[in-house]
This record gives sequence, C-alpha cells and structure tokens, in this order.
Amino acid sequence: MSEASATPAFQGYGTKAYRAYLLLVLVIIYTFNFIDRLLISIVQEPIKAEFGVSNFELGLLGGPVFAILYTLLGIPIARFAERANRITIVSVGAAIWSVMTALCGVSANFVQLALCRLGVGIGEAACVPPSQSAIADYFPADRRASALAIFSLGIPIGSALAYVGGGWLIAHFDWRAAFLLLGAPGIAAALLLKLTVKEPPRATTQVKPPSFFETLKALAKKTSFWHIAFGGALISFVGYGSSQFLVSHLVRNYDLGATIQEEYAHAAYAMGLVAGVSTALGTFLGGFLSDHLAPKHTHVHSWLPALGVALAIPFYILSF
Repeated sequence: MSEASATPAFQGYGTKAYRAYLLLVLVIIYTFNFIDRLLISIVQEPIKAEFGVSNFELGLLGGPVFAILYTLLGIPIARFAERANRITIVSVGAAIWSVMTALCGVSANFVQLALCRLGVGIGEAACVPPSQSAIADYFPADRRASALAIFSLGIPIGSALAYVGGGWLIAHFDWRAAFLLLGAPGIAAALLLKLTVKEPPRATTQVKPPSFFETLKALAKKTSFWHIAFGGALISFVGYGSSQFLVSHLVRNYDLGATIQEEYAHAAYAMGLVAGVSTALGTFLGGFLSDHLAPKHTHVHSWLPALGVALAIPFYILSF
C-alpha cells in the first residue's frame, strides 16, 4: 500500500457541531460586513439633502472612496493571513469597519463622511480572504463549497437587514441613527469571533508559501482563472454600480408613500425583500448543487454561476 493511499482523507477540524458554530459566527460577521457596506446607498438621499452633495459625490461615497483601499489592501491582507492568525485578522477588521460605520453617523460634513467610508473599506478588506482560508481548513473538500455558500449567505442576509433596518430607522429617526445603531453591534460580533473561535491548523505543511510574483506567474498560465476573474469583475461592476442608486431610483421616480419618510422605508423594504429571498436562495443552491454535481460534472463550478448570470440578464433589463 502506498503512503498516499494509507493517509486517511481529511475529515475536517473539530466536531461537526463546532464547525457549524464557526460557520454561524462567520456568517454573522459577514452579515455586518454587508450591512455596513450597503447602508450608505440606503440613506444617501437624506445625506444629499443635509450636505448639499451631488449624485457624483454620492457615487464616490458608495464606490471609489470605499472600494479603492478595499481592493488595494485585499491581496496584502490575504498574504498576511497565510502566516498570521486568521481569526484575529477578521476580528480586528470587523471591529475597525464597525467603529468607522458608527462614526459615519457623527460626521459633520462630506469630507468627514468620506474619511469614515475609507475606514470602512480598510476594515472590510480583512474579512473575506482570511475567512475563506479558515473555512477551507475547517471543512473537508467535499463540503467546502456548501460551507462557503453558507458563509456567503451573509451577503443576502446583510443586504436585507441593511435595507429593512436602514429604512425603518430613517422612517422613525434619521440617517445618523442608522449608522450608529447598525454599526455598533458589529463590535460585539468581532469580540464573539475572537473569544470563542479557534484558529485551525493549516492543511498544508509547506513552511514558506510562494511569493506574490511566483503566484502571479503561476496564475498567468491559467486562462480559466483570468476568464473567471474578468467575468466576476464585470458582474460586480454592474451589480454594485446599479445597487448604489436603486433606493434613490425608487424614491425619486415612484410615489411610495404619503411622506418622504414613508417613501424611504417602503423603497428599502422592497429592496430588502428582493435581496433577502432571491439572493439567499441563489447563494445556497449554488453551493449545494456544486457539491452534489461536481463528482460527475467536473466543470460545474464554472458553468453553474455562468448559467445563473445568463438567466438574470433579461430580468435586469426589464427592471428599468
């Protein structure tokens, strides 16, 4: 018997119950990640009225101001996570973006608000890469797609809570209360992760991981990687670009209530329903089907999301 065949397959780190708990906490963290990321798009109309900013400046708050550092720091943080404690990295990042979100609520002008959004981007850059790496070391290979899909439920859950919570807070209080009350709980979630979740042992025994340029050189030869990366970038470009002004679009173009507060709330509730139901269903089914179809269809991880995007295109066009 060969050494490879004698080595038992990796069954995952910890008990099933503990892995489920880890996943639950990471979903909570990712939920706050998206609440704090999207909240600006829900409350931007009152911000526009108070600060007298343009649509272009609103776009900056939801786009480049947040995304530049979020994007630039993603790779360095991922590289750091290959050597450092990933649970600590995610916890610190969650604390940073939660504090900066709450500080958005006390901003006195556009510049201060923009600086706080920069801080949100810095903190959120520390969430996904270390979380996905830790999940990979907690779960066996045949359950990772499902585990990552469950982790990704933080996107629709966070989006739904951001829309519903933000809409309700605007209707009953103001945009500042939305930032303060939805940002602060993320600090408690960061502490929960740090104090109750262990850093898993790494699946690889490689002492020194390849350098960034060695990794880039290896990826340069894989055309499939660049196709996936480019396709994902285009999807994000369209999705985030349009979602930034969806609530504003509904408020500005449709009669949704007797008062402006009711209009904000109803527009946000409608978007929360869409984000919470359809996105959650698609996210869960994507991971579930990938795990169950992969043994017989090796390319399912690429054509399944492509099929989902293709089916969404006509509905996206009809919505406007």
